[in-house]
Amino acid sequence: MSKKLYLAFPIVIITSICVALIVHGSHKSTASAAFFHSQQACEQQTGKSCVGPLQCDVASQGQTLEQTCGKGFFKGAWQAKP
Repeated sequence: MSKKLYLAFPIVIITSICVALIVHGSHKSTASAAFFHSQQACEQQTGKSCVGPLQCDVASQGQTLEQTCGKGFFKGAWQAKP
């Protein structure tokens, strides 16, 4: 019985790591969205309705504005709705 546990333990750990990487990767891809300079440019390039101009004036403590608001963010940006 104890040998089976020793064999199962690495499998559980490896599976857990794989799941964590997949979840982290999918979260990262949704968090990094494109920003556009106008509603028209956003809608033309994405084919979706867009929101803006976006306001994100305060960075979270210990983070840059880009880390808080998203990579490529700039004041007055437009973004496609999900």
